[in-house]
Amino acid sequence: MKQKVIAFPGLVKRANEYMVNYQYQEAVKLFDQLYAMNNLTTEELAVYAFALVEVKRYEEAKELCEIIMAKKTAAYWDVVELYIKASMQLKNYQQVEKLITTLIDDKAVPKERYEHFRQLHSLNAKIAKQMAVPDVTATAFFAQPIDKQLAQLYEWQTIPIMKRKDTIVAIIEDPKAHPMVQSLALLLLVEQGVATTVTITKFNQTRTVATETLVLPTAMPQFKAVMAMIEQALMQDPTALEMAKQIIVKHAIMTYPLEWQPFATDDIAIGYQQFIEELFGKVQEVDVEVQHYLQKLEAVAMVYDV
Repeated sequence: MKQKVIAFPGLVKRANEYMVNYQYQEAVKLFDQLYAMNNLTTEELAVYAFALVEVKRYEEAKELCEIIMAKKTAAYWDVVELYIKASMQLKNYQQVEKLITTLIDDKAVPKERYEHFRQLHSLNAKIAKQMAVPDVTATAFFAQPIDKQLAQLYEWQTIPIMKRKDTIVAIIEDPKAHPMVQSLALLLLVEQGVATTVTITKFNQTRTVATETLVLPTAMPQFKAVMAMIEQALMQDPTALEMAKQIIVKHAIMTYPLEWQPFATDDIAIGYQQFIEELFGKVQEVDVEVQHYLQKLEAVAMVYDV
């Protein structure tokens, strides 16, 4: 058995200060030393377990929670919740299902925590069900009508998609794919931080991009500039401005990550102003090339409104 030794004075205090300041990596380094010296109280072990979860050392956090739970401390239910969260990260869904079901059936969960545990139970079941859904090949994906393809992509937004990365890349790189489908598939990789390189072809342009360098469509530089210009141009007409914003966002998603290249930003902004004003019946001289381009975008984007 480990013998309890006296730690370097102030080590626990420093670890707790790191925790208060959300410096979990630094806190864990100190807690690792203290744990090796068997110099942590049960309450401090609970803080250590929380820190381990924050730095994604889930297996160690889970094992530590099991030790603490056996002691029946005042922090017992906080540790149980932490144990459940670590187990879910480790994809131990059946184990979590059994534990929460037992706790609820035995009426062991305190009243003030019952709703939270019920939500954890529901979330665990939902994730387990989604993770059990078999992968879909690119061939099977494109065999579906476009509305089903979009629905599939929306479903994948709710689950980790790393294991589907190759399928998603194939969808993005298929030149026959609908531009909106390509964009939403690309956004899956960007939003979940999946680092890879894709070559995307749409609107007669081809570009190779690294997903880890991309930002969301509404954070792209040309989008922000176009939106600022259109807000200034239509600020006196809230109805037209709101319609313009909706169309611009939709088009920005569909052209992603190309934006409105090779058109100049001011030409696109003026083009959208004219596009909207024409919808309201105002006839005027326009840039035919830009208007043709915007009308093409709107026609192609109609599938997104279905």
